[in-house]
Amino acid sequence: MKLVLLLVAFLGAVEAHQIVIAGDSWGTHAHIPFLEMLKRKHSNLTMVDIAVSGTTTKYWADRPNRIRDEVSLQSDAKVVWITLGGNDAKNMLPGCQLEGKSLNTCITHVVEEVIANSKKFLDPLFKAHPNIKVVQFGYDILDMDKLPLCPAYGIALMPKCKDKPLCFNTYFSELQTRYVNKMPSLYPGKFDAIDLRGSMQQYNRDPGVTPGHPNLARYSPGHLLEDNCIHPTSEGFKPILDNFYDLYLHKFEPHH
Repeated sequence: MKLVLLLVAFLGAVEAHQIVIAGDSWGTHAHIPFLEMLKRKHSNLTMVDIAVSGTTTKYWADRPNRIRDEVSLQSDAKVVWITLGGNDAKNMLPGCQLEGKSLNTCITHVVEEVIANSKKFLDPLFKAHPNIKVVQFGYDILDMDKLPLCPAYGIALMPKCKDKPLCFNTYFSELQTRYVNKMPSLYPGKFDAIDLRGSMQQYNRDPGVTPGHPNLARYSPGHLLEDNCIHPTSEGFKPILDNFYDLYLHKFEPHH
């Protein structure tokens, strides 16, 4: 009996988190920078991170209750940060273009796929937790000029955009403009789309850049991105996550 009471007491003391992070490697790589951001902001928010590196919207659609069940475990959960779409584009764009289809057609196919997949895990989440908020943003501007790997990586993704930052950034931004920005209309009052593109450029003091208004004719500064081309460094995550908090997450502080 004493053991049962001790177990109940322990479980009752387990911290319930307000923020759930789910999705791809931007979630896993942001884990420590996110904790550092909360400390920097003197925040009372806490988070649990169930993101899985390399995953696509299909991965989560095939596990439609994973996010729902995690939110169920967190009695204080208020918001889920979803970070997805990049790996779908990475996996689908090269083969689609090799079939002779235009980049625009292939981007449209990616967008249709990620929206359909997202609905498969968002529907059960909102059904079980009608008051939960989901937030998403379409990454930030990358740097396809960073040596040694990124130029070749960029060409593999979008051959027509070789040596053309404006071209690459415009098409990559469609994850924000055509996928993320579409989701609130499917889940009014439940899904929030924010735009943090330009965060790393602003941090680098690029003129005229603010979050959501990047300079598409330039890449983000290479020193703020890892050599793998797709993840910010710890320093690169700093302005992204600071803006994330200042523009959105602060609303969920317990005293609000």
